[in-house]
Amino acid sequence: MLSAVLVPVIKDKAGKISSKDNYHPIALASVFSKIIEVIILGRIEIFLDTNSNQFGFKKKHGTDQCIYVLKEIIDLYRTLNDSVFVCFS
Repeated sequence: MLSAVLVPVIKDKAGKISSKDNYHPIALASVFSKIIEVIILGRIEIFLDTNSNQFGFKKKHGTDQCIYVLKEIIDLYRTLNDSVFVCFS
């Protein structure tokens, strides 16, 4: 149930075929494993809360809105000739 076959897939056909950096692995898992994973995820997803300030890694959310808000705030402070500092922690 917890095993998969890793198949190397070439990234860039024009690149070096002999280079290990030109491949990425694809895991081929059994259909049974995938079904169990979907069932378990559906049951535990209810209990997993994300922070309301989180933009990425949420269903139906992306980082586009966060980038837009950040750009607008920076533009506002620049038009006011005020300092603005951004911290990514």
